[in-house]
Amino acid sequence: MNSQKRLHCLKWELKTIMFVHSGDPLANPEQERHDESSSRISEIEEIIRQCEVLVVNEGECIADEGEYLLLNPHWYRGRADGSLEYIGRCRLKGYESAYQYDLEALLDKPLDHSLHMHTVKAIVTSFSEHANLPRGVMFYPDNYAQVGQHLYSTDGQGILHDLGKNDATNTLQVIQGLKRLAGITFVPDMKTRHKFSNTI
Repeated sequence: MNSQKRLHCLKWELKTIMFVHSGDPLANPEQERHDESSSRISEIEEIIRQCEVLVVNEGECIADEGEYLLLNPHWYRGRADGSLEYIGRCRLKGYESAYQYDLEALLDKPLDHSLHMHTVKAIVTSFSEHANLPRGVMFYPDNYAQVGQHLYSTDGQGILHDLGKNDATNTLQVIQGLKRLAGITFVPDMKTRHKFSNTI
C-alpha cells in the first residue's frame, strides 16, 4: 500500500572514514583544504584531512564486500550485493589506531591486513521531516536515505536498514525508488530544498 508523506528532500555530500581493501596508496590523492574559521574541528575531521580520498559517484557501490564504513555514530560492513550491514555503535574517537581498535572490539577479531583507512566522499539523498541535516550524527531516526546503490530506512536510533537496490543517479530516480521500495509517495514540503554540504 502506498502512502503519502510530506518530507524534506536533502541532497548532501557525505565525508567520513572507511577501511578498504587497498594495499597501496592512491596514485593522486585529493588534497582537502580545511578552513578553521568556518568548520567545527573534531578528531574525526583531523583524520579525514590526513587520509587519502576515495570519491564515490552517484549510483556507485559505496563499500565492497568486507569493507567497513563509519556513518557516525555507527559502523557498517559492505555486503556482496552492495548494501551495508550494521555492525555496532562507534565508542571511541581519536587517531587511526583508536578507530581500528574500536572496530576490532565490535567484530571480536583483528582486521584483515589488506584493509587500510581512507576518506570516502559520496553523495547522499535523505528524506526527513526536518529541513536541515542533523548535528553529530549522519541520519535522523525513522526516515529514509539513498546511500550508494541502495535505499534504506532508519530506525529509532538512526541505524540504516536496507530496503533494496535502487540504481539511482539523480534525485528523481531516488524518489521513484522510495515509492517502489518503501511504498512512500514523496510530497514536497513547501520549504523543501536541496542542501549540499560537507557532513561528518
